Amino acid sequence: MIRISLTWVIDVVQAVDALQDIKPGTPLTENWGQIYFAHFNLDALLNQSLYSNSIISSRSAAEKLHAKLSDILTRKNTGSLDDADAWLIEHRRKEFKTILNAELATLPTFFVSGKPPYSTEALLSGGEAIMPPDLQTKVPEAVFDAREAARCIAFELGTAGAFHLFRALEAVVRRYYSEVAKGHAEPKQRNLGVYIRALTPHANPKVIAVLAQLKDLYRNPIVHPEAAITLEEAITIAGLVRSAIASMLNELPTVPQTTTLASVQ
Repeated sequence: MIRISLTWVIDVVQAVDALQDIKPGTPLTENWGQIYFAHFNLDALLNQSLYSNSIISSRSAAEKLHAKLSDILTRKNTGSLDDADAWLIEHRRKEFKTILNAELATLPTFFVSGKPPYSTEALLSGGEAIMPPDLQTKVPEAVFDAREAARCIAFELGTAGAFHLFRALEAVVRRYYSEVAKGHAEPKQRNLGVYIRALTPHANPKVIAVLAQLKDLYRNPIVHPEAAITLEEAITIAGLVRSAIASMLNELPTVPQTTTLASVQ
């Protein structure tokens, strides 16, 4: 997934459109700026941008315009543009613009809407933002799944989102067990039900209640291949998981900074 700048595409088109102001017979010095910036932006579009491999139909027209501008720039800012120069620049500009507009209309471009109460920015740029802020410092191993869960919710993949939410929850549960049940061996089976039973004599009853609710209503059903979690259910699970994680984090110490933690950040 790559974040794009819509304004950059507009800048490229505006730089090319500025060529239509060129008049034959005018000194090259008066048009040097428009020609240089159109040439620069075309080169960036064709050879240096993330759109390079997607510009197919309009590439030939763009290369023709780029070549003509390159020819003019070799004149070292001397002389003037004659009628043939001005006509060819405008002809190739129109040809490129027409084909580019048609091609942009068919590119596989999608808009990812926010999923209330979460914004698109929170879901895609820093998925751990949907979890308590101290998750990263107290249980850094859960951050990866928190981020993946957020991205799944952004793309409306409810079942996948729920899967990662429970992986994040279980990572916190394991760390929580190590803290509140000190001196007791880790359960041999690493599943939520076993940990809930093992935690019951040691943990806050409110934490046990939330974990049991999550297990019975969502975790157990999701393990079945035929189960499908809707987007709305995934958002509900995210809220419940956040609440359970927040309760456990309140009782956990901050993990000392390490190279591994720094890489997660």
